[in-house]
Amino acid sequence: MRDRPQLTIAIATRDRAHLLTEVLRSCASQQLDDDYFEILVVADGESDGTIDACESFSRYLADTRKGLRFRFVEPWSDSRGLAAARNACASEAEGDYIRFQDDDDLIDPYAADVMLNVHFEWGPRVAILGYTGIASHLFELPIMRYLTEQGGELFNYRAVPRGPLGFDWFWGGRTSVATALARTIGFDENLRFGAEDIEFAFRARQEAGLSVRYVPLVRSFMIRAVDLPSFARRCCRQGQAARYAATKHPGSRLEEWALTSHAYTSWNGDGPEAFDRAFHRCRKLELTLDFATQISTRADEQRRILDAAYKETFGLARALGFEGVEISIG
Repeated sequence: MRDRPQLTIAIATRDRAHLLTEVLRSCASQQLDDDYFEILVVADGESDGTIDACESFSRYLADTRKGLRFRFVEPWSDSRGLAAARNACASEAEGDYIRFQDDDDLIDPYAADVMLNVHFEWGPRVAILGYTGIASHLFELPIMRYLTEQGGELFNYRAVPRGPLGFDWFWGGRTSVATALARTIGFDENLRFGAEDIEFAFRARQEAGLSVRYVPLVRSFMIRAVDLPSFARRCCRQGQAARYAATKHPGSRLEEWALTSHAYTSWNGDGPEAFDRAFHRCRKLELTLDFATQISTRADEQRRILDAAYKETFGLARALGFEGVEISIG
């Protein structure tokens, strides 16, 4: 048996105990010998049910994969954000490479094997971006279809170019990288959510020549649905994070990325009012589409109209966050 694994599948989690057990079992299903990888969970603050879920998973491993390493770390009582949790993951990881795995994604049984083979081929200065889809039943939700297909605001794999990729393709939750590099560069803990992955990769490229490669055979699938209010708030937080990253690296390609991805100047008049109008229009259109689908009348046309409304709403939310304005959702 090896003294240490070659890969750590690391999950930074908060308030997702209801999903964590299924995610952990997908990690344990890897078609790779036990001594090649480990599973690590870091809780970003105390979370109801997370400890119980991890203890239950430990008992499950004792019956199914006794030789597989699994560790749970609860480093602090209050949430410090995703960047801090990922730094803890990198600090605790024993593998040569670390896969940052989201706590709402199931990972394909062959993903770890593919990951290691590609890392051995390309070396420690290349991060591996895997493919993430969504569970089939989530396509029934208009917002999930938009975010992963037409809008591509969750996963936009259709736009992935060939060959080495830039820092803006380092997507946390579906990317693996050399553990030593993750520790050396570190995530900026001022970025509690949003842009922490892109900003890390920007500095890693500058300081260590890191590039990113897309390997679609490293597959995972999101099992959590989002809704209109939660994703709008997420976009606002992303805008705030992008503003911080742009300010931290003025005149750089990172600032250019932040402006291109988050600035939005097409609203007329007051920005918060424009967002409020767009948001409530989305809500009405979602209800209209639901009715149109039930009676099979003009559903395709309603989807196109709703997709345009989603794009406007989320664009405004990011832009307002970038301007330091909090959105209000009634």
